[in-house]
Amino acid sequence: MNRCGLWTNGSGQPEDTWVGFSVCLDVSTTKTYYIGIAGDNHFKLTLDGTVIVNTRLAISQWYGANLPFKRWNVYPITINSGPHILELFGWNNELVAGFGCEIYDNTLNELIAASTLSDLNIIFTSSGITSANVIQDSYNEYLDTGFSCPDGYVYNHCTNTCEFFSFCYACPPPTPTPTPTPTPTVTSTNPPPTATSLPIISTCSVIINNSFDVYAYFPSSNTNVFLGNSFPSSLDIAHTTTKLWMWAYGTSSITEYDITLNPWSATFNRFISFPSGVNLGAGLGSITNTQLISTNVSVSPHQIIVLDITTNTAVSTVIGTLQPGRAVSGDILLTTTNKILVTNQSTTGPFTSTYLTQYSYPSGTFEVEVDITSTTPSAFGIFIDSGNIYVCNNGGQIYNVNVNFPYTQTLFNNSGLNIGGASQVPSCCNVNLII
Repeated sequence: MNRCGLWTNGSGQPEDTWVGFSVCLDVSTTKTYYIGIAGDNHFKLTLDGTVIVNTRLAISQWYGANLPFKRWNVYPITINSGPHILELFGWNNELVAGFGCEIYDNTLNELIAASTLSDLNIIFTSSGITSANVIQDSYNEYLDTGFSCPDGYVYNHCTNTCEFFSFCYACPPPTPTPTPTPTPTVTSTNPPPTATSLPIISTCSVIINNSFDVYAYFPSSNTNVFLGNSFPSSLDIAHTTTKLWMWAYGTSSITEYDITLNPWSATFNRFISFPSGVNLGAGLGSITNTQLISTNVSVSPHQIIVLDITTNTAVSTVIGTLQPGRAVSGDILLTTTNKILVTNQSTTGPFTSTYLTQYSYPSGTFEVEVDITSTTPSAFGIFIDSGNIYVCNNGGQIYNVNVNFPYTQTLFNNSGLNIGGASQVPSCCNVNLII
């Protein structure tokens, strides 16, 4: 922090505002990099418009102990090769302020063993940044005191433009243009226009979101279909056969859509307000058309809650708590075998560890957990297919977690998608970890 920390000239002003900058990051290899970051009082980091970490959403015992700036916080993150837009923000409550960031191309063991600066391969540092070119309010909206962009876009400092990220992979080659031939004389022809077919989504297909973008993912063929990008920038997604829910980051409501799977369609239905005193964590899962499962991060330890969404204001029922010092890293679901599966991460210690944890339902009793840090350090999605449990890394890698002890993790596929959340129809979530 002393090496790369910065703030505006003068006192700790502004207060209660995200002050930050946008920079370009180009990496040559798809791999796990380690991001070191700290901020007084808070920090936020986004990559290509996707929020990686925001300490204002952390549990109170974590930021209450001033850990965002009393220690150097290091997070593993998979970054795909090529150019990216990195946005780093600091937030000051009052008085002294500062924030800084470095990105390391080192292994975890190399970082632990490092004793001098020369032991580190630093591919980015905030040291030397001279201007705060992006400013946001507490709702994460750009302010005109810096460069501002429309909703869904991020500011690219290198090109001085606002960019929208919509990921496209494995596009089919273009069809060659046929050689023209003379048109024969036709006596009577009025062929009907060719209709554009809509995607057909099978009941147990996986629906994946990455910020605004939504895809259907088919595990058996490792293929996907783009379903749209007019959705909220959500940390997770949940659906049944007729409903879909997302919640916009920085808001206090869930957005509900009426959907059909065959053929695919999605129509906005309503906003559902959070219950009083509840701030949702990163995970969201469906139980029925009128019940969702999530976590409340306004208390410590975080509570596992069921939301009754019969009316336009949800009603929360607490059914358990996460392990102390834990926060949902990306996803939560309820199985038909009455188990809760949740990807979560530690918020204490020098390095973040990630877990797949199982609780009983409806008692909320802890049963078993698997350390998945080495395979899916950014575990943002869970789904079940053909009796197998899969966890999704943010970079697109999907690992099968064996349901039997010692719960071995095996690379299943690379989906080619940046994964922010995953969802399935509740009846398809039909297995759990065996204890």
